Amino acid sequence: MEQRTDREILTNRLLMLFLIDQTQRKGYRITGKVKLMKMIFQAQTKMVKDRVKAFDYLFYRWDFGPMSNEVLKDLECMLNNDLLEKQGTYIFISNKGRELLKQFSGLLETNREILGYMNRTVNEFASYSGKAIKEVTYDIPLLFGEKLIRHTKPSDQILGRIERDDARSWFLLDDDSEETLSLLMDKKACEALERGIADARVGKIQKYQPVN
Repeated sequence: MEQRTDREILTNRLLMLFLIDQTQRKGYRITGKVKLMKMIFQAQTKMVKDRVKAFDYLFYRWDFGPMSNEVLKDLECMLNNDLLEKQGTYIFISNKGRELLKQFSGLLETNREILGYMNRTVNEFASYSGKAIKEVTYDIPLLFGEKLIRHTKPSDQILGRIERDDARSWFLLDDDSEETLSLLMDKKACEALERGIADARVGKIQKYQPVN
């Protein structure tokens, strides 16, 4: 299967932020990578079953149930860009992350059908510990077959992405929103833009002079 596109990666990260934010708003915490991984897996499983394209992670069976290196990569990226924070094993959305969600509230409202899957997952599993949601997830049957996840072999792929042509609906992200989201999720790019704006305000930008 092909690598995720930039648009798929940005959608995944935005939805991960939303999932973590909604969990906190319910009064619960993401108590570590295991819980986050399993909540995303639960949401994506429901969406793929209904042919909805939003989360686009590849999951395989590992020691603690469904595992995705792409989830870990996106998590690390958002921690490095100050959209998420860690305190011990706990994962929190930062003020910067909440501001980003607020800025894209219109886009999220446009995709409210997909957010419904996220909210149902939060309502069902936000109160679970990592260990508890792992055990529940182990007893989910594979989407295509009767075998339970706990009966699959280590490294077996157990959930993949749905392709756009096979989906009945998908997360809508227009070009302008994609460009803005890409910028806001990149700390260095944001800082460079802010410096440029600040320099412009104090007249540090040099006037163009033609080369003779």
